[in-house]
Amino acid sequence: MTRTAVAILIPLAALAACGKGNSIEEKNASVGDVAEAVAKARPDLKFKPGRWESKVEFLSVDAPGMPPEVAKAMQGAIGKDKSYYSCLTKEQAEKPGADFFNKGAQNCKYEHFTMGNGVIDAKMVCGPGPSGKASVEMKGDYAPDHYSMTMATRADAGPQGSMTMHMKIDSKHVGQCTGNESKAG
Repeated sequence: MTRTAVAILIPLAALAACGKGNSIEEKNASVGDVAEAVAKARPDLKFKPGRWESKVEFLSVDAPGMPPEVAKAMQGAIGKDKSYYSCLTKEQAEKPGADFFNKGAQNCKYEHFTMGNGVIDAKMVCGPGPSGKASVEMKGDYAPDHYSMTMATRADAGPQGSMTMHMKIDSKHVGQCTGNESKAG
């Protein structure tokens, strides 16, 4: 599930860089529809290109059916920040692709997606699929050079059990790209 959370960081970095104009409100919309709504509402969308640092802090993990050693390892991550770096090129900043919004996500839709005036509130639901059902709720604030977000991820993997994970993500523009992005710190 950590991989899913990290995969969401890139789209959130794109959202974080949006201006505070036009608001967007979508309900029961595909990931692609949300990407299109953002593109239409913000034709002058400009991200701050360069190196972005995202710090992820795991606040809680509840996985009753998980093997004890895996649960212990996940609990060990509670309260510890992990840093991830990404590079947003000038071209990506000027014309973001739909991949920023996980457009290729299989069998997923937004129950709701609200973004405007520096605030985002969204819930994406995926499944059922080979890994079961999952949902991600996101709430936070954003500006062209930073964002702060809380996320609650819930996954029901059927016989393997369910898991709920809460985390906080803080991301900020930290300068020019170095070529060492996309590595955990």
